Amino acid sequence: MRTVTVFLVIVLIPASCLADLLGTATASEKMGSSLMAPHRVLPWFYFTISPGAILFNEAWVGVPDVGTSRTATPLTDPDFGEIATRLTNGQVEQLSIGATLESVGGGDIEPEQSWFGLSTRDFKGALIDSIVFRIDFLEFEDPNQFGGTSFDYVFVVEIHGQGPTVPVESATWGRVKALYKD
Repeated sequence: MRTVTVFLVIVLIPASCLADLLGTATASEKMGSSLMAPHRVLPWFYFTISPGAILFNEAWVGVPDVGTSRTATPLTDPDFGEIATRLTNGQVEQLSIGATLESVGGGDIEPEQSWFGLSTRDFKGALIDSIVFRIDFLEFEDPNQFGGTSFDYVFVVEIHGQGPTVPVESATWGRVKALYKD
């Protein structure tokens, strides 16, 4: 009797690798304080209607963090579910991206469709897998014109997931409908 050995190789691919880039928002700001402050900022990403759910505000970042990213998923951040729900609820809501330098902070507030250049109200119908916060630029100035510390930043937020599917009415109508989905 002959023995045959079979090897089974299972490749596990993280869900984030299968996710599409659904949208990108870029925020930039320059602001300062009349007080001297350490060269670090606390970033944020939240909806103004739900200020208790904030992403990316768990750690201070500085110049050495330029070029790095942080990723929020349902497993890494308890506020992810609230943010993902608001990004896909079909409502136009105000979204804030910014940072705090000790006692002073600020950022931009825009409707989510404006941030991400959407032709729809939001990402309704999509399944959001992760939200990535990238630090593209961060610079500090001491002393600024007020005698304190100023900071200048460029942050990029990427929304990753699977886009919405178009319900199919019939075989022929569904194909046409899929071409012109909104």
